[in-house]
Amino acid sequence: MVLNVYKTELLHPEQSMSDIVSKTAAATGVGRSSVLPRKENYDKLSENVDDFDRNAIRKKVHEFFFRNELPSIDKVVTVVNEDADLANFRRTTFYKLLREMNFIYVRRARDSMLIDRDDIFLWRQRYLRTVKRLRDEGRPIYYLDETWVNAGHTQSYVWVDDTINSSKRTFVSGLSTGSKGPSGKGKRLIIAHIGSKAGFVEGCLWTFESKKSGDYREEMCAETFEKWFQDVLPRLQENAVIVLDNAPYHSRTKEKVPNANSNKHEISEWLKSKNIDFEDGMLKKELLDIVKNHRTAHNEYAIYEMANNAGKTVLIIPPYHCESS
Repeated sequence: MVLNVYKTELLHPEQSMSDIVSKTAAATGVGRSSVLPRKENYDKLSENVDDFDRNAIRKKVHEFFFRNELPSIDKVVTVVNEDADLANFRRTTFYKLLREMNFIYVRRARDSMLIDRDDIFLWRQRYLRTVKRLRDEGRPIYYLDETWVNAGHTQSYVWVDDTINSSKRTFVSGLSTGSKGPSGKGKRLIIAHIGSKAGFVEGCLWTFESKKSGDYREEMCAETFEKWFQDVLPRLQENAVIVLDNAPYHSRTKEKVPNANSNKHEISEWLKSKNIDFEDGMLKKELLDIVKNHRTAHNEYAIYEMANNAGKTVLIIPPYHCESS
């Protein structure tokens, strides 16, 4: 009941959050602290929002763009909280989530608005142009992704008999109280598959039972993914294109390129192994600057090589654009 009243008050964005909490507390007879979850739970909330929900939230932001309306934090969080299929967010937590999704807040002329980061915008444009070119060339395109399903997954909305208001009446009338929902989420199954416009590729389904309740990606690793990926490649058409996201287990590089965590000796040895010139006595920052200029040539993903050896091409979609795969 508290949640329903709270959601109703959120439909009036002109109110401050403090007013919404106070009115909800007064209407339900509970204290203000009982209206909203504890702060630490909100802090963890954005970490538990999966790619599907993030994609749904991204679309809601872009719906404002399509209507030529400026999407402020207050407007977007209200729309998101009205959606029964999405979690409820507090403003500060939602702000953190949008930043994690690479939205930034900038001033444009006299209006301020949320926009995608420039590098994400450019990545998306390159991806769309590349896909169009590959389709025009007649290349077979496959889409690969992973997801999860709980044993307790069920429909969110069902038909109920609104005249049934007590278990006693159901007994007397010979009726029921309705379908029983699952007692909990149950075990989680992780699923990976690949398909094209012709359907899923036979023999490529990969499933295993999760041992954790958090993000399923924590149980995926490059070693197991690459082993499965190697078995998938021969089942695809010649000259195929494989579209997938930039998950860490998709993005293992063939070799470790020095970074800020590397010591000066490790950086120097790497530069020597690549026959890249540098002067003795250079500072670590200077050496890293040289590495930066050569990183792209030595930062190839392992799956790129695997695909190339099989006569296939890998195409990575921009972050948080799962609707593209």
